[in-house]
Amino acid sequence: MMKRFEKLNGWRRLWVVIAGLSFIYTLGYSVIEGAKHYNIEYAVLSGFEKPECKYIVSLPAGFKLDREPEYRSPCWDLYLYRSIYEDARNTKDGYIEHMSSLKRISILQVTGIMLVVWLVCVTLLYGSGAIVAWVKKGFQSKSAG
Repeated sequence: MMKRFEKLNGWRRLWVVIAGLSFIYTLGYSVIEGAKHYNIEYAVLSGFEKPECKYIVSLPAGFKLDREPEYRSPCWDLYLYRSIYEDARNTKDGYIEHMSSLKRISILQVTGIMLVVWLVCVTLLYGSGAIVAWVKKGFQSKSAG
């Protein structure tokens, strides 16, 4: 493996270093960006314990009331969670598990997209370097002839 790297010229070695460092950065960035979504909210967790919110927990997931709770009522955040997600859970532990699984999915999606972007960028970088080398080689052969 090391013999392959020793055969690379300076520009290819530079490309390998740039590709490696940008790969590490891409993975870190995508995990951070993917983790920004689907955070566990204390207001939703506390809503599961409040007696005045028990009727929201008993509603089917994804159900919207004709008369929604008021904006800053103690049940508002729980109602939003239960009405937005068709697979919303009806316990605190279920809510934590659901949000954690959505966060993992988000991280994987962002990572996949960012790896495709990374692959396109390093391919374009290598390709543009190959084109410049090809053009440069063409000028050298004419001057030598």
